[in-house]
Amino acid sequence: MVGDFFKLVFLTIGAQTRTMYPMTSFTKLFLKGEVLSGFWNSVVKGIGAVNSLIIVGALSVYQFGLYQLVLSLIAIAGALLPDMFDDIVFVEMSARWSQKKAGEAKALFGEYAALKILIGAVVTILVFAAGTFAGRLVHADIAGYIRILSAIPFIVTIQSLFLIFFRARVSFSGLPMDAVREASKLILFGIFFFAQIRLGIAEILYAYVGAQAAATIVIGILFARQYRAVFAGVVSNASARLFPILKRLGGWAAARYYIGQVSKSAKLWILRIFVSTEAVGLFSFASTLLSMIMSAAPFGTLGTLFPREIADRERFRHIFTRSTKYAIFISFAFMVLSIIGGPIAIHLIFPKYDPVIPLFIIMTGSIAVYGLFKVARMALIALQEQKALFVRLIAAAAADPLFIILLAPLFGIYGAGIGVVLVDALSAAVYYAALTRAHPHLRLTSKTLFSFDAYDRKFFGRMMKGGWGFLRNTMGRL
Repeated sequence: MVGDFFKLVFLTIGAQTRTMYPMTSFTKLFLKGEVLSGFWNSVVKGIGAVNSLIIVGALSVYQFGLYQLVLSLIAIAGALLPDMFDDIVFVEMSARWSQKKAGEAKALFGEYAALKILIGAVVTILVFAAGTFAGRLVHADIAGYIRILSAIPFIVTIQSLFLIFFRARVSFSGLPMDAVREASKLILFGIFFFAQIRLGIAEILYAYVGAQAAATIVIGILFARQYRAVFAGVVSNASARLFPILKRLGGWAAARYYIGQVSKSAKLWILRIFVSTEAVGLFSFASTLLSMIMSAAPFGTLGTLFPREIADRERFRHIFTRSTKYAIFISFAFMVLSIIGGPIAIHLIFPKYDPVIPLFIIMTGSIAVYGLFKVARMALIALQEQKALFVRLIAAAAADPLFIILLAPLFGIYGAGIGVVLVDALSAAVYYAALTRAHPHLRLTSKTLFSFDAYDRKFFGRMMKGGWGFLRNTMGRL
């Protein structure tokens, strides 16, 4: 509800700078997708919050840290999957369908599905075999935990193929996948409870795998029906070969994906080496809270709106500068609310995590730069500045573990929190510098940021009117 309300901020910016677009089929699909996406995201967040409460309540801080380390190992193994090419194949399939070349779309999907399934199966076998080695190196029980999760690479490979097909067909059938997974996990937790099975790491991992499998089966049924309907009688036309396309377009995507995946997961292991497994648990808990707060920030819609505005240079400049201004102030508001409300919520709901409160307060500094980071990133994507996106990833991938290595020995777990804030600030600075270097007209000024002019008064008037209407309609539905 909060996120939906704040979306009015950015939608109002666009409305004040142009006449609304007519209700084309694209606009109708976009609005339908936003409504469905918002609904399923709300379901996922609600059920996911309950599952998180159960997991955090069932595990000690040490066990939660070990649980996160096991998941990070699977994430590192997942870097072996060719998921970085999903967007490329999705775009190519969409183009073939728009050109009435269903045979080429079918051939591309078939080639990519065969490649992904083969690699997914190999990675699953390697993960299962690697469990014993990891158990000797880190923790005796970790071998069993990894074996429980060894099927995950293959399962998520199948899921990714479903989503590519649905996206290329502009079908929203894949949106319930995460909700089905979270609901299945909650059901399995309930079964464990009534069977009087105590929840430990192994039981939670079994529920995780079972929930993923359930989501795959449910969405797989929808996929099978649509696949038969779409490709019935269509003969594969391999004139558009997969590998030449990947060779031509996949370099930047592959580099960004591998570096990002490995760096993100390796950070937890570096923290364990320099501090402890309990520190990993506390850090993961604080990071999860931070992600939940940031996900409520209403910046996602801009990623869809920006590409439609770049043709008009002046209008895009106006929308970008105003959006950035409001995003920065919203980010600071979220930070202040988090500093005040976060410690209270932690103490009341998760008292055993009281030691994380100072770390959480430090990490809220990331919220302050989140608005600038997010808006600048979406502008770079809309303007196709792929090199800048890659440079930022390289900088963050290097800085993330480096800051932990430098700061953790001095400040312990708080050093990891300081490192997160520094990396996020560096990322926002790199994005903004790259954007304004390539497009100087997008540079922000102090007058833009700190003035309150007639446009702002009109904007906030429209926002308050829209917000009141949104609140009234919401209350009417309750």
